[in-house]
Amino acid sequence: MTIRINQKVVALAAAGLVLFSGATVTSLAAWTDTEWVNGGVSTLPGVAASMFDVEQNVTTNVSTSWTNNVATPGGTVDFGAQAAKLTPGTSVVGFVRLRLVAGSVAGTLQLVHGTSTGSAAFLGALRYGAWLHPDPTTCTAALYNAAGYTQLVPDLSTIGTDSTVTFPLAAGASGNPGTEQTVCFRLTFPPLADPTDKSLQGLGADPVWQFNAVSS
Repeated sequence: MTIRINQKVVALAAAGLVLFSGATVTSLAAWTDTEWVNGGVSTLPGVAASMFDVEQNVTTNVSTSWTNNVATPGGTVDFGAQAAKLTPGTSVVGFVRLRLVAGSVAGTLQLVHGTSTGSAAFLGALRYGAWLHPDPTTCTAALYNAAGYTQLVPDLSTIGTDSTVTFPLAAGASGNPGTEQTVCFRLTFPPLADPTDKSLQGLGADPVWQFNAVSS
């Protein structure tokens, strides 16, 4: 008896494949995995915006009297009792202390004029200058423009003169404010061209300045 074997079946069997009638072949599923990351700083997750905040003090008090004045009227620079009765040829000095609050980033400041009020004629006659000091103890008539300090506004400038010089404020550490700087002003009522002119007598004005601060 002659036995005939389908050649196609033989070829498949030779290749190591087993055929099952009606069966379908599917592929095995691949391995899967996930990885997550968070934005952060060093090993700590999370990011945040920085803080930048200047505060002022117009007194010699060491630990208190620091305030924020982001709009006029701000703190009052005390030019002393003589400022209430200026006569031609006299000058008075006063200061404001500035620093950055605890946790604030560093920055730079620029002294500019604000909107002064009062007698326009008297304001037009007044002159001022400003120097940068490390603390208020040297803001005196004798030491106002002493060697070693930085001039911010030339002496005998008009009240509307802005400084072209910026100065830095150090960052505030965690829990501690930054190192302060003192701006020492000198306000002058210059001698009159005509000493007999009494047109400015009894007039008053409120000179206003501001500090524009920019974070580093």
